[in-house]
Amino acid sequence: MVAKSSSLFVLLVTVLSCSFSSVRFAESKVPQDEIDALQEITSTMGAKFWKFNGDSCKIEMVGVTADPPKGSETGISCDCNSTVCHVVTLALKRYSLPGMLPPQLVKLPYLKEIDLSLNYLNGTIPGEWGAMQLTKISLLVNRLSGEIPKELGNITTLTYLTLEANQFSGVVPPELGNLINLGTLMLSSNRLTGKLPVALARLRNLTDFRINDNNFNGTIPDFIQNWEKLERLEMHASGLQGPIPSNISLLSNLQELRISDIKGPQQGFPTLTNMTGLVRLVLRNCNISGEIPPYIWTIQNLEMLDVSFNKLVGEVPDTINLERLRFLILTGNSLSGSVPGSIFKDGSNVDLSYNNFTWQGPEQRTCQDNINLNLNLFRSSSTENNLRRGLPCLKDLNCPRYSKDCSNGESKGTAHIVAGAVVGAFGLVFVILGILWWKGYMPGKRGRKKDRGLDGQTGTFTLKQLKAATNDFDSANKIGEGGFGPVYKGQLPDGTVIAVKQLSSKSRQGNREFLNEMGMISCFQHPNLVKLHGCCIDGGQLLLVYEYMENNNLARALLGRENHLKLDWPTRRNICIGIARGLAFLHEESVLKIVHRDIKATNVLLDRDLNAKISDFGLAKLDEEEKTHMSTRVAGTIGYMAPEYALWGHLTYKADVYSFGVVALEIISGKNNNNYIPSDDWVCLLDWACHLQQTGNLLELVDEKLGSEFDQKEAEIMVKVALICTNASASLRPSMSEVVSMLEGQTPVPDVIPEPSTYIEDLRFKAMRDLHRQRQDHSLSISRTQHSTTVHTFESTSTSGLEFSEINPDSTPS
Repeated sequence: MVAKSSSLFVLLVTVLSCSFSSVRFAESKVPQDEIDALQEITSTMGAKFWKFNGDSCKIEMVGVTADPPKGSETGISCDCNSTVCHVVTLALKRYSLPGMLPPQLVKLPYLKEIDLSLNYLNGTIPGEWGAMQLTKISLLVNRLSGEIPKELGNITTLTYLTLEANQFSGVVPPELGNLINLGTLMLSSNRLTGKLPVALARLRNLTDFRINDNNFNGTIPDFIQNWEKLERLEMHASGLQGPIPSNISLLSNLQELRISDIKGPQQGFPTLTNMTGLVRLVLRNCNISGEIPPYIWTIQNLEMLDVSFNKLVGEVPDTINLERLRFLILTGNSLSGSVPGSIFKDGSNVDLSYNNFTWQGPEQRTCQDNINLNLNLFRSSSTENNLRRGLPCLKDLNCPRYSKDCSNGESKGTAHIVAGAVVGAFGLVFVILGILWWKGYMPGKRGRKKDRGLDGQTGTFTLKQLKAATNDFDSANKIGEGGFGPVYKGQLPDGTVIAVKQLSSKSRQGNREFLNEMGMISCFQHPNLVKLHGCCIDGGQLLLVYEYMENNNLARALLGRENHLKLDWPTRRNICIGIARGLAFLHEESVLKIVHRDIKATNVLLDRDLNAKISDFGLAKLDEEEKTHMSTRVAGTIGYMAPEYALWGHLTYKADVYSFGVVALEIISGKNNNNYIPSDDWVCLLDWACHLQQTGNLLELVDEKLGSEFDQKEAEIMVKVALICTNASASLRPSMSEVVSMLEGQTPVPDVIPEPSTYIEDLRFKAMRDLHRQRQDHSLSISRTQHSTTVHTFESTSTSGLEFSEINPDSTPS
């Protein structure tokens, strides 16, 4: 009985103790000094709003706006005992924080993890952080610069460190070799130089190592064999040279191996026999010769194999039993033999282009119906004496209406045969010359066809026909003058009114433009793209025949002083949406994905009903032998070119998105981007718009000629969309289909967060400032008469300076 009473007493004491303990835990709070430190930290990072509940250890408000941006992530956790709670993790992701990394982190002595990814943080990593006991640091995608501080090597507790997608420079400090607990080290997409320090050999716990897109030098180090736990190794365009070390085979735990673009001596296929668990293998442009080892085709977990742009020979095995393989990229080798049917799996992506495989005619399995895959066979065969050897699977080469493949017009299930539009300028020239010869447009074995007018969609015309249509190219019929020739109005015998664009066949650029125009727009039609009726190659003449646009171009309608049209708000909005739809088609809906590269008001034509039609698909990179240019050359118009394209030649469809944003601002304001300089504080319309964005007076952009006759909500949406499209960072610009959806009110426009003035933002206006400075230095005078406005077309970055040509925006653009 006594024993039973003792047991009950112990149980009662335990319950009461737990109860009081729970009460004390509930009363635990974050110390005031840590609360104050959090406020300092967020303020240093640029947050204007901050509210933290120390009782519950929760962030209630943070950021540059009161409402969090879409997709933002907040995370904070505390470790509590009976009396106090301490902050141990802090995550503020996608908040567009524009400040600097906070040295005040040291005021959180219990902090273990920090994640500040996807912001606009600048400056360097504070050396003070080296005194902390952190386990995780993630600074992915910011604007950080300077050298990686050696003090990071003091944080021996670190298991995760990612500095990817910043602008760090200098060498990797050897002190990082002290991080013996490190499992993940990601340094990709920076400006790091030098050799990888030998001290990194001590990182024996590494499982993930990535150094893509840097400027390292030296060879791939042998000490990577020490990283026996490594599961992922990425060295895409790291700057390191080959050969790939033979001891890489010791990394038996690798699941993902990616190495590309390494210079160095020619080598055989690296030994990977121990890597039986590989899921993704990329050895692109590594100067590898010989055959693909047979064991590669037996790695059962393999989902991606990319050995493109090497010097591989031999054949692909007849039978491949890789059930998980979904990406097979063999382009740019000398592989031969038959194409085995076992590589064609439902939903897979196969690129066999630029090889010596057996010719794939329409009867081959690769060209049969019911193949559900993306397949590129362009120049996959070396068959000689076949003009169209670059275009396998095709019996005839017709261009059906709208957005179909340039194929034989028959259904091919869902197989997409990439036959040339994606292989660059040379492939395009070859394909178009083949088309012209095949159809009889050029002299040769097939001979010339007889004179004819419009025939189907794209027909041939003789010089005699076009001279008659334009009254021998009478100057009275001249409606425009472009950089490569004039444009004339004409009328065919059946009454069809046409526009004839005349190019010089003696100019290499004229030839290139002619081929590009034919190749880009002859295989599809869209309501917001100008229609090509046909062409003429005769007597040294290169002529393109388009549908005639009654209202000329947008620049003339919007900005011209003669024949100035009254564009009300609904018309302007429809024009803007029309341009967006045309670009969305080019970028996303067409089989041939096209980046226009020169979207501006003079290249948007207006028909009788003021519908917008994008024109001028002939802009190409210059290759003039008598001119000296930088290796990376661009073509476009200053003020409309995206900064990453204008300065570094980095071209994606986001360059068109940027140009569209500038044109949208012109439509809204009725002002020319390059010529509108409201004061010495701004260099162009976009610069002024960014100022109005900062002050919150966006509607001041609306053309004063509209008065109050415009929809304020629609105008605000259009301005916000334009500003999002012209973001200095290409990754933050929307796609054109998203633009269309926002303009039509189907999806909300993301909050436009004004950015502080930074050098990256200034890059958008660098060319304009250089232009104004050049004008001043050379005392250039620009005539701004009632009839003419000068637009400068930037042809290329050049060691001898910028080159310009003048275009009269009151005429139809070339």
